[in-house]
Amino acid sequence: MNKFDYYYWKSKLSELQINNIHNTIEDNFESYQQVSQGASDLNGNFKKSSIVKEIKYKFIKKELEDVIDFAQICNKQFYGYNLYPLSDSIISCYNIYSSKNKAKYDWHSDISRLNCSDTKLTLIINLSNKYTGGEFELNSGNIVEVKEFSNPGSVIIFKSDILHRVKPVLTGERRTLTIFLDGPKWI
Repeated sequence: MNKFDYYYWKSKLSELQINNIHNTIEDNFESYQQVSQGASDLNGNFKKSSIVKEIKYKFIKKELEDVIDFAQICNKQFYGYNLYPLSDSIISCYNIYSSKNKAKYDWHSDISRLNCSDTKLTLIINLSNKYTGGEFELNSGNIVEVKEFSNPGSVIIFKSDILHRVKPVLTGERRTLTIFLDGPKWI
């Protein structure tokens, strides 16, 4: 369904699929992302206070076949970007926002750090159980809370250059998996 330049699939993944993804990531994640890899403000302060585990797409792609198909259909019908195929070695980000430190991610947009490609679409999957706070918001002139994304197993896709944030998590843990869909450099 479409709302405010994003598309979502409410509760797409089952509890079993979510648990399988958690277990696969715990068994196969490659590294922890350095804080410096996240967005920062003009003063150099980092905007993200979550833990990020990096995992190669090859380990989770079987569980995500329908999700990636959804992303490709959304791109074809609504965005029309020329996207590179997802290779097995593409890194996905498993984000853990804990209430212990009121983890959040302030306003930012997603960009590529590569010289030959740009991030076109951001795909996020809610792999959480129970938490409060951690609301996901988009801002392309008006701030909109994406309430549909608060359900476990839900999927959202949006243009990567749209400002977005995760508000502080108040109780529990908010866990998501982010996949960036890249294509040729913007001209």
